[in-house]
Amino acid sequence: MSPSVLFGIHDPVVLDMYESTARARGWSYESAQTLDALLERAASGEHAGYVMDANFRAGSLDIEPAQRVYSAVRERVDARAARFMAVSSSVEVVLACGPEGIPATFKPRFDLYSFLG
Repeated sequence: MSPSVLFGIHDPVVLDMYESTARARGWSYESAQTLDALLERAASGEHAGYVMDANFRAGSLDIEPAQRVYSAVRERVDARAARFMAVSSSVEVVLACGPEGIPATFKPRFDLYSFLG
């Protein structure tokens, strides 16, 4: 069975690119379009990777979505049973994640291919 990654990405063009990359790496994938769905799927523990927009809403500086999802998967990430990355096109959002201990990077620099290994 192939590993799976859960995406919480609001931009359909970026999501399509991420899904294509996952497919190319031999990963299955699932996408959540609402924060509630993302939290529910993250809590299931079924995925080996989690990639989400840190703010889960375009233009927002609020990192609460990333805080909540990372909290749901952090134990598995710490145990190296899963990987997590919050991405954003906003430098302010990425910098806000740091003090909270949330893995985050600037979306244009994120290398999903390497992340999936």
